[in-house]
Amino acid sequence: NGDATELLRVLDCQTTRREIGAERSLLKNLHAGCSTPLGAISKVNENSIELRAVVLSPNGKNRVEASASASLNESEKLGQNVAEKLLEQGAARLLSTHE
Repeated sequence: NGDATELLRVLDCQTTRREIGAERSLLKNLHAGCSTPLGAISKVNENSIELRAVVLSPNGKNRVEASASASLNESEKLGQNVAEKLLEQGAARLLSTHE
């Protein structure tokens, strides 16, 4: 319905959409879900977006961290980039111990 679509368009926030896009891309590229021991936060600045993330072992004793920034139109690529950095540091090993 056109009225509902217009109402939702008004509620849409491009900044939030970009931030969530980066975070979801990170999760997708790590093959992670809601119960995965990781944290991520993204923040849109003037002309860029920054993503910081951490993956933890299930007991919280081991961790790997990564961050990066990208232009505003590269949210998905940013999530992929941070995921790759985490994997290079051993995130796959930490994630494989999570059940």
